[in-house]
Amino acid sequence: MERWVLARRGVHGDPELLKDVLVADTIELLQAATGAPLDPPAGDGSITVTLPARLAGIPVHKSVTVHVGEARRLEHWLTIPLRWDAGRASAVVPSFEGSIEVEDLSSSAMDLVVVGRYHPPMGPIGDAIDLTSMYPLAQRTIQWLAERLAEALSARVAGTAPRTRRWRGSMVVADVMTRDPLALAEDLPLRGAASLLLYGKISGAPVIDAEGLVVGVLSERDLLDKAAPPDDRFGKKAASSRRRYGSLTVGEACSRPAMVTEADTPLREAAGEMARHDVDRLVVMDGATHVGIVTRRDILRALVRDDDDIQDAVREVLDGLDHHAVQAHVAGGVVALFGDVRRLSQVGIISSRLRMVDGVIDLDDSGLSWEYDDVTPPFVPMA
Repeated sequence: MERWVLARRGVHGDPELLKDVLVADTIELLQAATGAPLDPPAGDGSITVTLPARLAGIPVHKSVTVHVGEARRLEHWLTIPLRWDAGRASAVVPSFEGSIEVEDLSSSAMDLVVVGRYHPPMGPIGDAIDLTSMYPLAQRTIQWLAERLAEALSARVAGTAPRTRRWRGSMVVADVMTRDPLALAEDLPLRGAASLLLYGKISGAPVIDAEGLVVGVLSERDLLDKAAPPDDRFGKKAASSRRRYGSLTVGEACSRPAMVTEADTPLREAAGEMARHDVDRLVVMDGATHVGIVTRRDILRALVRDDDDIQDAVREVLDGLDHHAVQAHVAGGVVALFGDVRRLSQVGIISSRLRMVDGVIDLDDSGLSWEYDDVTPPFVPMA
């Protein structure tokens, strides 16, 4: 009877770079993770590593011959076939066949999974003792390997800057921003600026200097400090309020520096920036040139995304994850999933990824079924 084991570890960093390194240096990373010598692979491409284990409380270290298959890579998914054979020691460390799998979690993190199956040795006798000794041993070995592999991968790419990219199904700042917004010269009198905002029905605008460079943002909130009585309390906010109360020009009253973003920034990241810095808008830059402005109201458009648009985005994500057999129905922003997947663990991956699609309010994955359960540990009888 075959048994499935699975372990996962999160890895922080740019997922595209992490996957590039994992594909290019799979052998070296496995050697580093297991402490094996960094020797070239054998003629058949295999390497020999040592896996730790404990049997009946006694440390057991067995050498296994590892074979790495050809990587299969989609946009946000990566699978590298992996198998090993312990030779004469297979009674303690059975042969394993599975894969290293990677799923993007965000633009700065991914999930690394080691999953696979083994057949308990020694026939019916092995099946009888598997649940009490062999299965816990195999699961601990896989957990150890996943943790060490994640650490080796993180160490290999440490210090590398992440790359901004667009996720399947996600909206970016360019989808909702106001392009070529009104810009206010910093020497413009406040009265003139207030008229422009009022009659233009604009809640805020970037402020530029004589060279056209963005130096700040003037908003309705800033202008209120000019109209309200001066704040006589202590603190940074009170001091800024008093400064604006005495200001005469846009440059004196505006908030500095301007909080900026880029057009291809995911809306979720832009929303996080607004929340962290307690601002209502971000100036959208292309190098040193401002090309737009995005506000909190703009970001709310993602929450009222049309069901047909969400349906298309969900389908794009499912196809990108290679789950073409899974069907989805969207109503009122709620996604209902139907169909079959191979492993139970894939249900969680699909659900977490679809919940990140802009406009998805809730998700029901109860309509999904799977071939085998690689998540729930088998029943282990009490000794």
